[in-house]
Amino acid sequence: MTFAEDYPFTDLLKKAGVNKAQLARRLGITPNAISAWKEKPPKYAVAFLEVLIAFNELKVDFIHLKNPQ
Repeated sequence: MTFAEDYPFTDLLKKAGVNKAQLARRLGITPNAISAWKEKPPKYAVAFLEVLIAFNELKVDFIHLKNPQ
């Protein structure tokens, strides 16, 4: 699964449900570092966002399995 080619960085953030400040805290870097990336984040940041997106999708699937309607 690779979202980087399909979505700009800001869309990846939205899809992952985090903002730049939250991403900075999770990666252990400053928000200024993220702002400096503009729309070209490093691969490790994209990979982290992809994992977070997948995790959020699994969470939703689990909730639906746990509470079928």
